[in-house]
Amino acid sequence: MKNAINYYYQLYPLDIHQKDKKFIFSIDDTGYVLIPYIDDAKRIGRIEYILKILDYNQIKYNQIIKNTANTIVTYISNIPYVLIKININNQNNVIISDIIEFQNYMTSVLTEKIDINNLSSLWMDKVDYFEYQVSQFGIKFPIIRHSFNYFIGLAENAIMVINSISKKEIVGTISHFRVSVSEKITDLYNPLNFVIDSKIRDISEYLKGKMFFYDISSEFSYYFNLKYFSNDEIILFLARMLYPTYYFDVCENSIEANNEDTLKIIVSKVSLYEQNIKYIYNYLRKMFQIPEIGWLLS
Repeated sequence: MKNAINYYYQLYPLDIHQKDKKFIFSIDDTGYVLIPYIDDAKRIGRIEYILKILDYNQIKYNQIIKNTANTIVTYISNIPYVLIKININNQNNVIISDIIEFQNYMTSVLTEKIDINNLSSLWMDKVDYFEYQVSQFGIKFPIIRHSFNYFIGLAENAIMVINSISKKEIVGTISHFRVSVSEKITDLYNPLNFVIDSKIRDISEYLKGKMFFYDISSEFSYYFNLKYFSNDEIILFLARMLYPTYYFDVCENSIEANNEDTLKIIVSKVSLYEQNIKYIYNYLRKMFQIPEIGWLLS
């Protein structure tokens, strides 16, 4: 890999360390990581658009280094890679104040209209995809088979909620594809994870990742007491909290790895998830006009 980095980037590290499928090295005390690019190639243009805005506004992030051909993706042994220069190397776990800081940076430089219809259609397509997957492979995965209807019910609730939004466009800004519980602050500034979406996307994905393991009521209340949201943004937040992204991600990993151990843990924590989502729902309905969902009322 050292020769490839020399050739494609004209960088000359002395030592390269491999961690999982990533290659990590330093030059003059600056860290770099070469990451396999597994996302849709169509997203590259969108990422470049975001980075031009950040560069123009001098917003600091972990920088993508283009290769000698002036492209972001480099094929090495037929595997696509992207090289990241680590400008923000903070290994502390992300907490809500870090998300707020990131949002304050990003909303100051970019806002853009988001079409809610696209999200509703995307969620429905995802449900159809998983229904097909379970019909084909469910017999091999008993935990998926037995838990599937419950989580599809959550997805259908989420789609019903999002379809109730009065305006079909909502203000978006630079957000993340995912914000996981184990995320480090340096990961928050990885541009490969950047998307343009509603400002509630990050907080909903962050909290949703914790809902099966922790009581999130205090974190939720803290965030929503600090930030202002329109009624439509609150409905979108509720829809995102209901939509079982976390479950679908774990299902895909379980099928790929032929192992349901992680999924078993998630399914065993459904009662805590319900406690959290009921708290959120009843907190929000005291202040906002949101769709009635009978099983969440208390």
